[in-house]
Amino acid sequence: MLKAIPLKSRTPVAHVFLTLNIGGMEKVGTDLINAIDSDVYENHVVCLKEIGVLGNNLNDNGFEIVSLEKKDGFNLSIFFSLVDYFKKHEIKIVHTNNSGPHFWAGLAALYCGIKVRIHTNHGRNFGWKNRRAWLDRFSSMISTTLVCVSQDSADKLLASDKINPSKLTVVTNGVDTDTFSPAENASQLYSELGLQPDHVVIGSIARFSLDKDQETLIRAFKLVYNNNPKVRLVLVGDGETRSKLELLTADLGLADSIVFTGFRSDIVELLRLFSVYVLSSHTEGLSISLLEAMSTRRPVVATEVGGNPEIVNDGINGLLVRENDVDHLAESLIKTLSDNIFSERLSKAARETVVELFSLKTMADHYQRLYQGQK
Repeated sequence: MLKAIPLKSRTPVAHVFLTLNIGGMEKVGTDLINAIDSDVYENHVVCLKEIGVLGNNLNDNGFEIVSLEKKDGFNLSIFFSLVDYFKKHEIKIVHTNNSGPHFWAGLAALYCGIKVRIHTNHGRNFGWKNRRAWLDRFSSMISTTLVCVSQDSADKLLASDKINPSKLTVVTNGVDTDTFSPAENASQLYSELGLQPDHVVIGSIARFSLDKDQETLIRAFKLVYNNNPKVRLVLVGDGETRSKLELLTADLGLADSIVFTGFRSDIVELLRLFSVYVLSSHTEGLSISLLEAMSTRRPVVATEVGGNPEIVNDGINGLLVRENDVDHLAESLIKTLSDNIFSERLSKAARETVVELFSLKTMADHYQRLYQGQK
């Protein structure tokens, strides 16, 4: 029987987020917390704003999470709240995510004399307003280590922020390959989503935003549907562009062929339903949804942006397409759906890629080396 290790013998780590609502960055953060060796590290989770759905899931798993209930705008009281928390819990390592925590928790950690201050940059939107970009550059000077989730993100950050290269390291995102694994699809999902057993399903899981460019996907799907009326498109997620996309779907005469599911928690089961997974984004850091689909042994089609080419080797373990190119996306989807031998080869290689290079264990091991002062 294993002995329980006293808390005082563990190293206290504060993981600081803005919120833990559903999102790719938040999913990476919560997966990491679950994977970190609890015999070595005492994990503390701090949300500057609300805890959110993924935070509540962590709470259910036995992690204590606090919300500091930060109001919008510049709020100096959040600095003092963080200082009090770090001192009370004798925090030795601060690991931040998002720009707000990067600034506030970075300052508080510096003030408290915490020597290990790690920030993960999950992918910057390079259209940020100057004020936010400058704030992030200032915060980078406070951090002892800056992590980028892809080499593409690291290259862009070096060019834009003139960061000391010795501070910067790349730790690619990882997924739980045991959970996201191949299996028969859940047959009840067909009727639940209004599908027939003979339908061929294209799927995409992403927030509804201009960055994710579901509009190009819908227009490409129109061409795929014209080629094969048995094809259906399932769009999982929600966001500010959903109503516009639903109108576009109706205008194109596709209302009976595209399913908008809203937010779902049964992601593994949905992925197993898809004959092909699509990511049509304009920008990506290192997509968790893409890794999850590949780990589930789905053939994938993704835009050649951000970190996607670091995951997908075109024609080997998936297909890469030009962003905002309706015809190229449609052609790639038709090819994948019409050639079973090609599709099977892609999906087999996709699974092997994730198991070998992008597992959750690999990611957690990298971060734990950083916590110990190694790169």
